[in-house]
Amino acid sequence: MSLEDRLYPSLGAFNLLPQWTQSMLGGVYRRFPATWRLGIRYAEFSRLAADGEEWSGERLREYQLKQLRIVLHHAANFCPFYQKSFARAGFRPESLRTLEDLAECPLLDRSTVLERRDEFASSTISARERLYMTTGGSTGIPVGFYLQKGISRPKEQAFLERMWQRAGYKPGMRIAVIRGHTTTSRQDGRISRYDATRNWMLFSSSHLTTDRLPEYLEQMEKFRPEMLHAYPSSALQLAEYLENTGQSSRLSLGGLLCGSERLTLPQKTAPGTSLSVSSVPLVWTFGTGGSGGGGQAIRAVLFLPPIRVCGVRDSGCRRVM
Repeated sequence: MSLEDRLYPSLGAFNLLPQWTQSMLGGVYRRFPATWRLGIRYAEFSRLAADGEEWSGERLREYQLKQLRIVLHHAANFCPFYQKSFARAGFRPESLRTLEDLAECPLLDRSTVLERRDEFASSTISARERLYMTTGGSTGIPVGFYLQKGISRPKEQAFLERMWQRAGYKPGMRIAVIRGHTTTSRQDGRISRYDATRNWMLFSSSHLTTDRLPEYLEQMEKFRPEMLHAYPSSALQLAEYLENTGQSSRLSLGGLLCGSERLTLPQKTAPGTSLSVSSVPLVWTFGTGGSGGGGQAIRAVLFLPPIRVCGVRDSGCRRVM
């Protein structure tokens, strides 16, 4: 199990410590090797993320289909919900030959996941090996789900970092984050919190209003972020404010990391203009099912974990895998 997963249950208590204590402990934590913080499987997943970018289209499709069969077969045999659901639909994972065969696989809806969460857990993974998490709730009620300790988060981190590297990301960079965090329930409360374990400044999404946008920009200028990691709508809100108030760019960013929301063409164009990233990459992630093209005024990179990526070109992005 990774150190990060072991410490996660204590995160709430850590956030209550004085800021100087958090900064000291977080600084020490960041100096630990990645394989300590994220687990021994992290290196394996990092190699897979790097190697996969060099695979041919045929090899990629073969790998995807093989892994899909493995996941579906496991679900059919060890996940109570899927055992019943597949049986009712007459869906047999072993008969899967092409992606088109997925048309026979029964679909899920949000309410089912909310109401029957534990039935989705694999019986091969004990309760002590599970880590409970929730979605950010950007589209409504947060959905709870389980991750596998020592596997799920290091795998996600390995692929994210590989993707971010295309935008110039390096571990330890100062990153401003606007992705659903809430710093306080008070309307006039603080808008940011420093995450010393990652050297990130977490900005509240709940206070991102027109009258408080100047505070966001002032605090970002003091923090001097090298990248902005945000929901596309939040990045666009900042960009529109700068444009509407006639201000020249106040942030010198090395890149813009977007995710968890669909990225429309106007969104791809506007943030790069007002936030001084017009000549550096934009990276957009949306699970494994997103689709999209590149912006017109920025160099765009699209990476859809675990393997599908788009490469860089000035007029947009082309799918390379």
